[in-house]
Amino acid sequence: ASEPALLEPVARLHHALASVPRDDRIAWLLHRVAGHTLPEVAAMCSSSLTTVKRRIARAESQLKGVVDGEAR
Repeated sequence: ASEPALLEPVARLHHALASVPRDDRIAWLLHRVAGHTLPEVAAMCSSSLTTVKRRIARAESQLKGVVDGEAR
């Protein structure tokens, strides 16, 4: 595979992540990418578990919308 073909999905992911509000993006990255548990993320973000769950759900919904929109 050529290098540009590999960079395209990375660029789409970067664009999608940039569109997610900061607090939602941080919670999502800590949980989904870094692998921290929800209680750990809540402690790191000084937020309640409910707030962290809501932020991650919002981030996932927004990321899905951006990726789905670009796939068309």
